[in-house]
Amino acid sequence: MLKGFKVIELYENASDSTVSITNKYFKFNSVTADELKRPSHVRFLIDTDTKRFAIEVCDADDRNAVKFPSPSGELAKRAVLNVTNKPAHEAIRRLMGWFDDKSYRVRGVSVPDSNAIIYNLTQAVAIVKRTASDDE
Repeated sequence: MLKGFKVIELYENASDSTVSITNKYFKFNSVTADELKRPSHVRFLIDTDTKRFAIEVCDADDRNAVKFPSPSGELAKRAVLNVTNKPAHEAIRRLMGWFDDKSYRVRGVSVPDSNAIIYNLTQAVAIVKRTASDDE
């Protein structure tokens, strides 16, 4: 009866983490820091075959460590976490052919066992900037 069916792997966990990839840097929402247990540093990983990238918690002395802002208290609820990593930023925008000034938003998938979050770039949505004339 179930011939031909394949097991659906459940390694991915729902996540409320999002990242906006602007024309200059990454903007993570504050939930990202919570899901990674407020790290001081992360490193960026990329899978060019599947067009995904990940951030993974690492030690400050890791060769590829990038400072990750993790505010606490009231700031944590509203914070936008700006992260600059020029090599990762350029690699992602080049991979996706994003040569314009648009920003793109992607929802993450938490991988708690690896203390990481994966972002599937093929699911990115262009952010439309609203202007005052849009409200008229």
